[in-house]
Amino acid sequence: MKDLIWIFGYGSIIWKTDFPFISESTGYLNGWIRRFWQASPDHRGTPEAPGRVATLLPSRTGGCWGKLFLLEADVQNQVLVNLDYREKGGYQRMLVDVATPSGESVKAVTYWGSQQNEHFLGPKPTLEMARQINDASGPSGSNRDYLFQLEAALQQLEHPDRHVTLLANKTRGLMRR
Repeated sequence: MKDLIWIFGYGSIIWKTDFPFISESTGYLNGWIRRFWQASPDHRGTPEAPGRVATLLPSRTGGCWGKLFLLEADVQNQVLVNLDYREKGGYQRMLVDVATPSGESVKAVTYWGSQQNEHFLGPKPTLEMARQINDASGPSGSNRDYLFQLEAALQQLEHPDRHVTLLANKTRGLMRR
């Protein structure tokens, strides 16, 4: 029997799970933090005006909450092909150990944009990132919607992310002007 595969989502996969799964759980990825340091020229922006989306960065002291999705054996290859396409803008697959609420650790596939990929933007002041997010839109919708939906999904998981919340609040402030 083929091994079952877990997918770990820390960005849009949390709230836009467009693949079949047989089980889901919250999960904690130790040693990695979520940052809006990846450009989105294909989903939440355009090549001329890319948006900013989440990626993972190694961290000695931090971790990242997200969701785990267990795939059935008969759909896992197609789901991975579809996710490879969805996450094509500088992301690559990575196998990680994710802790479940029960304390168990599971191997999961996740996608991240390394600092060496062509779409990695890196850190900027929060206001500058918020302006980019506020102004960007692409085939998958506005960059603001991505940010706000991720913020809401993390609050629903009862694991808000300080970086996401600060960025969302700064972006909301720009909208009121």
